[in-house]
Amino acid sequence: MVPRREPGKGTSLPQKLLELLVYVIHPESAICLGDYVLNLPRFSCQIKDTWVAFITLPSWRVEWEDVDSKRDRRAGSKSQGSTEFRLPPNLKLLWETVEGVGSGTTFKLNVSSIVLSTNGFGDFSKCTVLSELFGNHTGNMESVIYEARKLWQRFIHQPQTARCLVFLLLLGRLCQNFIEDYELAIAKLNSVLMVDNTNDYPDENMLESFRLELSYWSTGLLLKLQYTLNSIFPPIIEAKEHLMGQIREVSF
Repeated sequence: MVPRREPGKGTSLPQKLLELLVYVIHPESAICLGDYVLNLPRFSCQIKDTWVAFITLPSWRVEWEDVDSKRDRRAGSKSQGSTEFRLPPNLKLLWETVEGVGSGTTFKLNVSSIVLSTNGFGDFSKCTVLSELFGNHTGNMESVIYEARKLWQRFIHQPQTARCLVFLLLLGRLCQNFIEDYELAIAKLNSVLMVDNTNDYPDENMLESFRLELSYWSTGLLLKLQYTLNSIFPPIIEAKEHLMGQIREVSF
């Protein structure tokens, strides 16, 4: 499922979809949906009559806006808690001199959540994935579903192992998508910082001043990327260790 995102307001879900997920389709996803709305990176696994594992992870990606979508949106860098990071208006001319970048490039924070639940024996599984990433990468949802079904079939007599492996499969694909997005973000940011290579800027005196301001803006963006990246490592490692521990327990 793909969430709705409102500019400057973080991640949100339509009320009807939220009610449908919580009360009809997948009631065990309620806690994870709270993490999703709050952009809270966390992993948790409940082992009771109902087994529930969920994880929420934020990440940054580069998006491009066309002219029409930019008309009603104010450009500029946002506050520390914002979900978007753009070049300030006074640096747009410098930005546009960098080949292949363009002033409509925006760095956006995306949030992804995975919830998988079964009964105590590992049967009757339900899975909810809230993410924009699976529709924009080579590891799309269709291929993930195909591989997940193969896992369930291969471990049909070991459902307690299968549920952990399926969750790790989804998490692994999500991490691959993170890598693609961060590599692209760093490449774009690096191309902006290579303004020394441009010969098209009309005013050399202003160029030096803009370079300094651009460096300040870029440092702020890099700090955001680093902070978010550091925040997702603990829940990813916790998920791997916890689920692998469960697999080892049922295997011996």
